[in-house]
Amino acid sequence: MVFRLNVSDVSTNTYPATGKFQCNGTYPCEDITMNLPNSYVDPDCLVSEQGSDGGLYISTTVGVYFTNNKRIAAFPVAPPYPDADDMNNTSGWVRLGDGLPHVISRGMEINYNINRIRVGTTGRGVWEHALHCPPAPPDISETGIHSADDFFEASGHRTGQNQITTGIKKNRHLAYSRTRQG
Repeated sequence: MVFRLNVSDVSTNTYPATGKFQCNGTYPCEDITMNLPNSYVDPDCLVSEQGSDGGLYISTTVGVYFTNNKRIAAFPVAPPYPDADDMNNTSGWVRLGDGLPHVISRGMEINYNINRIRVGTTGRGVWEHALHCPPAPPDISETGIHSADDFFEASGHRTGQNQITTGIKKNRHLAYSRTRQG
């Protein structure tokens, strides 16, 4: 199971230092396992993509999967659930391509210089794949006032003039587009 835990305000919650963690309403967390296939996952096989819309990659024995905030919000509350191996699904987890082996992984890392994710495997070496790139316009010209967290992504360039209201930390919450190939 995969849980997302909100630790933005640690002063109001006391988290257990030892023992088994339970996402049972005591802590601000949610189950984001969704449609992830039931398989073995090594503890160091979950990475988050910086500067993205909460992008997460997880390496399992049946492949590497991706999700983000938009996909989590779009996941249906009742069946039928999208197939994670259908690379055209638009919610929950989605398999990251066909080029990664189906074996136990021993670590993952994102190389931002080349926009690729690397997966270390047991007995099969190190494999890499392009990061998951959502459909994005080539260029964004955006203006406005931001009073909440926003995320914009473009495959080309971003231009604009924006005002960020009090209470939003520009360097922490407002993620703008990156130039990258998807």
